[in-house]
Amino acid sequence: MKTEVIKQRLKLIFSSLGRITVFAAAIAIGFGLSQFHFYLKNRDGEKVATTMPAANSMDVTSIAINERGELMMIDRSNGHYQIYSDTVGKAIFNLYAGQMYAKMNSK
Repeated sequence: MKTEVIKQRLKLIFSSLGRITVFAAAIAIGFGLSQFHFYLKNRDGEKVATTMPAANSMDVTSIAINERGELMMIDRSNGHYQIYSDTVGKAIFNLYAGQMYAKMNSK
């Protein structure tokens, strides 16, 4: 009688341990795959270089917004320019306008 009870308890323990093992293995495999994906995306050969590595002052750069609302950053020294989408242009314009408004109200 006692052996039957012990066998049933052992079956319950091993079945729950099996479920926990499968669950832990699934989490470990998912973590490993995410790390592998991160490694593949961030290899040295595939890093994207920034177009403007340093911030330029307004003495060297002109900023304009064209009729489509796109932001144009113009290098005054050589005339080269970059065009950014209208959402970037509007966001920067709103920031700049907010700064100018704050300066005017503080005087």
